[in-house]
Amino acid sequence: MILLYREIQWACFPGYVILLFLIPVQGWMGKCFAKLRHKTAQFTDERVAVMTEIITGMRVIKMYAWENAFGDVVKQIRKLEIAKMITASYPIGTNLLLGLYGNRLLDVSMVITYALTTNEPIRASTIFVVVSLCRVISFSFMRRIPRAIQLSSECLVAVERIEKLLLLEENREDDKSEIEDGELSEGTKIEAKGVCCSWNEESTASTLKDISFEVKSDQLTAVVGPVGCGKSSLLMSIIKELPVKKGSLKVGGSVSFAAQQPWVFSGTVRENILFGKEFRKKKFERIVNVCALKRDLDLLPDGDQTMIGERGVTLSGGQKARINLARALYDGSDIVLLDDPLSAVDSEVGRHIFDKCIMGYLADTPRILVTHQLQYLATADQIIVLKDGQIEGKGTLNELTEKGIDFAKLMSNDESVEEAGGTSLIHARSYKMRNQEQKEEFLQQPNENASQKLFKAEEKKKGDVNGCL
Repeated sequence: MILLYREIQWACFPGYVILLFLIPVQGWMGKCFAKLRHKTAQFTDERVAVMTEIITGMRVIKMYAWENAFGDVVKQIRKLEIAKMITASYPIGTNLLLGLYGNRLLDVSMVITYALTTNEPIRASTIFVVVSLCRVISFSFMRRIPRAIQLSSECLVAVERIEKLLLLEENREDDKSEIEDGELSEGTKIEAKGVCCSWNEESTASTLKDISFEVKSDQLTAVVGPVGCGKSSLLMSIIKELPVKKGSLKVGGSVSFAAQQPWVFSGTVRENILFGKEFRKKKFERIVNVCALKRDLDLLPDGDQTMIGERGVTLSGGQKARINLARALYDGSDIVLLDDPLSAVDSEVGRHIFDKCIMGYLADTPRILVTHQLQYLATADQIIVLKDGQIEGKGTLNELTEKGIDFAKLMSNDESVEEAGGTSLIHARSYKMRNQEQKEEFLQQPNENASQKLFKAEEKKKGDVNGCL
């Protein structure tokens, strides 16, 4: 700009005025583009989320022939996204036009002003220098600046999204120093005092309210209650999935969790049970036996090397639940949480799992069992009765019965009570006596029927049929 002034004196100022006018216009266009780009990003996120859901549930969509319906949803969202993208392209196009034709306007204004104001003859060398310097100025201010504004706008949108993510409240880390400092009393593995939890941290209502209990070493704690009372949420709070809003919850050691909805991944049965752990044959075989999987593995074509999941053999809900349980056992954690693993199996298999797994293999491990099977309550060292997210009662079966808690009435809305597992409390007490008498036998003897086949070869005979039709 100084060189232009030295070359044509005051004739350069009309070009400077045009330049000073175009720069704010380009800045304003950049702000408009940033706002439109932010709105476009919202539609893009929505489209990506819908596509992710479609890809995840592709099998269900194919099964119910929902391709056209979901295709229309994606097209509608994409249509809105394209409309916003077209609107956002107007400021970009305007900036590009200003960059392309602004330099010509700069050249013409300076040359015409110089021709009208000078008394000297116009020389080609002077015009060449003016045009060259104008090209340098216009390229810097009218090409680079619009491009910088566009990239800065996109960068600001990305930075805002990253900032929003980074400013989210961090998950509370499991502070093991409290346990190491001896704040938990000796023999206590889990201690809850006045715990209040909620899935929605902004909501004033709590999923769990004023929960207080202790789990000792080698203790079986049963959690019962009607549907939706917070049994699974209680286990989720122990594994730090449900945030604790109020109170104190301390866990002394590692935790294994068998969820109510079993999960298996595409791989062999062995890989699903080991879950990355080192294979130990004796331990693996014992866990397979106590989880009542021996018979199922014998029926599978390749035993524990059979592929399961999306690309393998389809398993029943009970088989998935037992594999899920075996995975929790093989992990070898200090504490085991079982979210109703007996509901997915029949009464015979459920009794086998309870006797040999929960009361046998895990006899020396503190465990919490969520269950609807009333016949197992008499065996529990502690029973926690939940209702509407609060503890209605706590103690042994006899203690709770003396307090007047009617388990059958409490769980009357639960369908599981009418099944074979939902027997009366009289049967529960008789089951406890029978379990104590046979405990050693169950722990020492293998399951003789576990290796028997579920199917027998078809039998046929030859002969005549007496009588007539």
